[in-house]
Amino acid sequence: LMVHPMTSSFADTMGYPTEGAFNYYEGLAKGGWGFIQIEGHAVSWPYGAMNQVQARLDDDSYIPGLARIVDTIHKYNIPCTVQLMYGGAVAQRWLPRIGFTALGPSADYLPYGGLFGKIKELTTAQCEELIELWVAAAIRAKKSGADGITIHGSTGNIPQQFMSPMSNHRTDKYGDRLAFATELMTKIR
Repeated sequence: LMVHPMTSSFADTMGYPTEGAFNYYEGLAKGGWGFIQIEGHAVSWPYGAMNQVQARLDDDSYIPGLARIVDTIHKYNIPCTVQLMYGGAVAQRWLPRIGFTALGPSADYLPYGGLFGKIKELTTAQCEELIELWVAAAIRAKKSGADGITIHGSTGNIPQQFMSPMSNHRTDKYGDRLAFATELMTKIR
């Protein structure tokens, strides 16, 4: 049996795990699961996060906290991966509250029917930089001792936004709807 990466909201407002996070993952590890996918960690702040208490992995300072979670899970002989994520356009539901506008593949895509306003289109250079942020976060996950990573590419997160004809109207190389995800996976490997 496997635990999927469910958002616990046990990070503090800076994205560090709290005691609640450590207790949560220890409880899962004790519970007899065969594999645990640790919840989504933003590869960039604030644009990559889906809420203000999102776990983060955009800086080396987050490695010790994640390592403690991984060590706790491994203490019970359970393998684990870390989910990496970047909300992109769908982060627009919370970013305006802290003074930011979400970034996504195309500015004419209005997540949530435009309820939360327009987004800004990532430039080609920003897309390339974003992939490097994912690579850096994957390296941090490895340094934490995790057995691997998963890429959050569903429920409207950035890889899915690039793959969808609804949200990707680009004319550069990332207009090929598989280009972003393919480059992302290739570089992480």
